[in-house]
Amino acid sequence: MNQGAIFSFPARDIENVKVFYEKVMGWKFKKKVIMSKMYSGEIYVISIPGNLKTSFSGFIIKKSLFRQPPIVYYPVKSIYSIIRKIKRYGGEIYYDKEFIKGIGYVAIIVDPEKNLFGLIEAK
Repeated sequence: MNQGAIFSFPARDIENVKVFYEKVMGWKFKKKVIMSKMYSGEIYVISIPGNLKTSFSGFIIKKSLFRQPPIVYYPVKSIYSIIRKIKRYGGEIYYDKEFIKGIGYVAIIVDPEKNLFGLIEAK
């Protein structure tokens, strides 16, 4: 798979964060509205200039929890093949595999140390 890791990070004031990263890092943003079990609402897809590995590199979501962490999504060929191994090796499924239009299939996993990470299967 020719795609790098993708990140998401939450923000209370998305507009302020967008302006910050536009001015400081040169990032571009495209607003999308998604409706899913995992997240419903506006997201801002980030395009990082010079990143040739993927069509988007991350997104900003509205912060809903006080200590909501950023999440790194790792590209995989099959989310289900990874999910089958999760519990066997001490992990948990935080959000099961779900299709999000314009992004692909995603799932969020908890490792044995309670760190969240995501999986993304492009379609």
